[in-house]
Formats: sequence, C-alpha cells, structure tokens
Amino acid sequence: MIVKPLVLAALAAATVATAVFVVVTVSSKDGGQTQETAQSTRTPAATPTLLPSATARTAPTPRPSATVLPDRKTCAEISGTAYRSDTERAFFLETCAGQVQARGATSPSVSVDSSAACAANVTLSTSRSDATYNVSGTTVDQLNASIQANAPKNEGQVAAGLTEYSYGLDGSFCTKPGACSVGALTITEDVKVTLPNLTTVSQLAPDLRQIWDNYANAVSVHEGRHVTILEEALAEMKRQLLLVEPQPNCDALDHEIDKVWLLYSSNMENRQRAFHAADSAGQGGSIVR
Repeated sequence: MIVKPLVLAALAAATVATAVFVVVTVSSKDGGQTQETAQSTRTPAATPTLLPSATARTAPTPRPSATVLPDRKTCAEISGTAYRSDTERAFFLETCAGQVQARGATSPSVSVDSSAACAANVTLSTSRSDATYNVSGTTVDQLNASIQANAPKNEGQVAAGLTEYSYGLDGSFCTKPGACSVGALTITEDVKVTLPNLTTVSQLAPDLRQIWDNYANAVSVHEGRHVTILEEALAEMKRQLLLVEPQPNCDALDHEIDKVWLLYSSNMENRQRAFHAADSAGQGGSIVR
C-alpha cells in the first residue's frame, strides 16, 4: 500500500493506505515467461491432383519461389504469431519478454526426455514467506511518523504493505521420432508479503486501537488479493500448458510454450495493476477476479 500522510479520519477508513505490489526479477532464458494463446497450427492435407494422361505430356507449371519474409522489429507485430526466424525469436524473448521479466517472470528452461515413460505432467511449487516492520506510538501523529520511518519502500514511495514475488518454469519435453510434447514441467512461485506490526498496541486508547485494527486489516486484505491474483494466474497457466499440443520438433514446441508463458504472465500483471488502481479508488473488491 502506498501510504499517504495519515490523519485520524483517514486512518479509520479501509482505504487509509493503498497497498503496493511489486515483483522481483529472477533470471532469463534458461530461466522465462510467456503469454499469447498457444495454438498449434495444423497444415491441411494436400488435395490429390489427377496426373495428366500419358498422351498429354503437358509441361509442369513453374511454381513461384517461396518468399522469405523479413524479421519484424516491434513486439506488437510479433506477439501472438509464429516466429519467422531464430533471430526474430531471440529479439522477441530479449526485448518483449523482458517487459514481463522485469516484473517477476523468468523464461522457461526446458530439457529433453526421450525415455519411453515420459508423460505430460505440470506441477506448481510454491514458497511463501511473511515479514513485518514495526510501528510504534500512542497517537495518530506518532503512528504516522513510525510508518513513514519504518515501512518498506517501493520505487521511492513508502508502502504500508508490500507483496514481492517471482515465478519461473523448468522441466522437460517428451521427444519421440517426429514429435515433441509437454513432459514433466514445474512452475515455481516465490512470494514474500510484508505487513505492519504495532508494538505498542496495548498502550492505545480503545478508539485508536479500533482504528488501527481496521487499518492493519485493510493492508492485509489488499496484499492478500495480490497473492490471490498471482495464484489464480499460475493455476490457469498450468492448465493451458497441459493443453499445448505435440509439435513436429522441440523447437516448435518451445515456441508454443513461450507464447503461453508470455500471454498468461502479461494477463496476470494487467490484473495486478487493475486491482491496485481500483483499490486505490475504493473499488478493489470488484476487480479481484
């Protein structure tokens, strides 16, 4: 929550502070992220063509040579489409994927498993830690000053509460002659939530104690909603990864995984921002889902 100077009336309101969420960057490719609907393309079967009769001996019609399309240079052009080359893919992952990575996603790091027992399985592995910062005082002014002095900072602003997270994908693909499919993948999620801890609670007058309790609960609820958005997004990402169809080779499958990862990471970040903005305006409960 980004903290404004607290006054008694404001402190009593549930919107007294607006929680802040932030995510930490982890690694990069061999570590990634992705988002764009993963739809494997299917090449339609060729329509049988009747051969000319032996007497016709017509010369074959020359076919135009394939046009090699140039690499695109903007994220908007590439997003949601097939890569035109390895160079274009590298550009997209470094430039466009980095826009998501800066908020906590790491690029998928996947190896190849050619064993007969290889099968599709996507799991979520979550690590959660909680922290507090101390607040003291027996008046509104003292509580204000303590929060300003001790609360965590986010981009230079005092945050009444802070949610930090990172997430990544690793595992293996199943490979068989002519096909590569999703194998054992693990989505890792690390979350840390920091909340205020009042050390002088027993010294507060009853009315100020109630005001503080309302305030601290509002901070906790806000940060909890950021965690809920993250957990729901990663659960949906797990479901979408299991829906990715086998591809002719693992490079093609890697592309599909990249697109799923970037799409659902981006969707999640958009939800986080929308919730944060709505809660700042006192309407956060309508945007959680």
